[in-house]
Amino acid sequence: MMSSTDKPDLNNRPMGSSDSLLRLIADSVPALIAYYEVHTLQCQFANRRYAEYNGWTPQTILGKTVREAIGEAAWAMIEPHVRQVVAGKTVQYVREQTLPDGTQRAIEVNLIPPPR
Repeated sequence: MMSSTDKPDLNNRPMGSSDSLLRLIADSVPALIAYYEVHTLQCQFANRRYAEYNGWTPQTILGKTVREAIGEAAWAMIEPHVRQVVAGKTVQYVREQTLPDGTQRAIEVNLIPPPR
């Protein structure tokens, strides 16, 4: 834990540490975060919560397509939304999710297309 007098100088951090900083921030947020390349739908980044939620690690999920990462049942539900994002539209929706232990949960999903 840092006190207010121990604030890091983010402008003077070593080169290459931005990846570590992004990982630290993304893994600290209580949300599922992932980035998939829009043309191949392959995972380029996933925070720890997203990866583990889908049965992967942040390293093993990389390169997986959305379909591979989340499974056939979930893919069948979200494919129409993904197609809208590929077409350049921002999509927001809520859907039911069944966890591995059988528990039902409602999740809010925000899909954001890359800038054109």
